[in-house]
Amino acid sequence: MTGQATTVSATAVECVRAAITETCGGFEQRTRLLLERNGLPEPERGEWYPLANVRALYEDLHSTTGRNIVEQIGVTFPRVTDWPGGVDGVGAALAGLDGVHRDLHRGEAGGYSFTRTGERTGRLVCDTPYPAAFERGVVRGIGKRFGVDTGFVAIDDHTRSDGATVCTVEWWGERGTSATARLGTSSDTEFVTGD
Repeated sequence: MTGQATTVSATAVECVRAAITETCGGFEQRTRLLLERNGLPEPERGEWYPLANVRALYEDLHSTTGRNIVEQIGVTFPRVTDWPGGVDGVGAALAGLDGVHRDLHRGEAGGYSFTRTGERTGRLVCDTPYPAAFERGVVRGIGKRFGVDTGFVAIDDHTRSDGATVCTVEWWGERGTSATARLGTSSDTEFVTGD
């Protein structure tokens, strides 16, 4: 899926730093050490970094701090990343996610495919080099940034045999609608509240 020459923008690396700092608070020195240990200096706007180093950072984080911090990086991603103009809700943000991803990478880095299945439901296939916990966090972060009223998002996700993460998503509070939709609960469904 990924080539040797694939690089990632400083914006994506900054997202990692911001999420660790916000989540762990007071761990700026540890964050700097994690970045340096994986060959990623303090991110500088306009710079590009090897995808292999970013993937190593995610693996390092997962093994030393667990899945939650990786998911929190995904939650932070939509907030610190520029989205195209005209995105007015969760569905439009999910549809625009592939373009945002491609803008942050040079070379082959997979992508996202979103299909609406209803007024406030859809299917997102995440075929990127990033962990499933990150992808789940991205969907949660989109709900927080682009949802209105309650900003609730329900996610049911699984990993396909080819390694892609598939998220079935239902959201509430799309711009111009009420937050009255309901979803039956299951053990795989998570409700995420916006800030």
